Amino acid sequence: MVNFNDVKERVSFEDAIKLLGITLTEGESNGKKVYRGPCPHCQTGGARALVVTPDKGFYCFSKKAGGDVIQLAAHVRGSSVKEAAEWLLSPGKEQNTNIEPGGLKPLEYLDPTHERVLAIVSEETARFVGMGYASKGIMRGTVAIPIHDIDGKLIAYAGIEEDGAYRFPAGFLRSAHIFNIHRVITGEAYLLPTVEDVLRAMENGIDQPICFFNAGIDPIQLKALADILDGRTTTLVV
Repeated sequence: MVNFNDVKERVSFEDAIKLLGITLTEGESNGKKVYRGPCPHCQTGGARALVVTPDKGFYCFSKKAGGDVIQLAAHVRGSSVKEAAEWLLSPGKEQNTNIEPGGLKPLEYLDPTHERVLAIVSEETARFVGMGYASKGIMRGTVAIPIHDIDGKLIAYAGIEEDGAYRFPAGFLRSAHIFNIHRVITGEAYLLPTVEDVLRAMENGIDQPICFFNAGIDPIQLKALADILDGRTTTLVV
């Protein structure tokens, strides 16, 4: 059994921020160190939604919840407090057991017939994509969608929460990846606003829809996308 007090003594908020891969800006408030930034779990509330004060705790203005270092890990990872405590002590354990030379192992327990999946796409499309409702794991309670690199290797899962917010694994750099890019070969590729838009486009027979995972698109991302598509003799349609 994990000892919560032991975890809190061994893992500081600064340690947790690094382990979770959260991008926060260090500052000061009332003479105390404070970290602020967007919440990687909620992805709402703006650039200062998540506040971490090492001497006090954390608070997410989007979720209106806060707590200690274990609760921070649970919030960001979308896991239980117990799972978060265990992960803080051995952050690499969960990932190492699930990785194969060709990428991550597919989550075979995902349910493509769940009502929340069918509210987005048909069962046929869900099975084709490899998505489904996750009843356990770090994507528990979400509609989990596989993310592949340009070569088709499974690198992560993203989860769609019941309120429409996205959940990503710790350390996942959203701006570095493009959803569905591995299916782009030649011809026209359609850049759409959201993952749901891409899924519904696939549902309606549109070939090669793609999207970025972050809300804003910066010039660096567009250039990277242009380079990828140029190498595949593909035209981008926005």
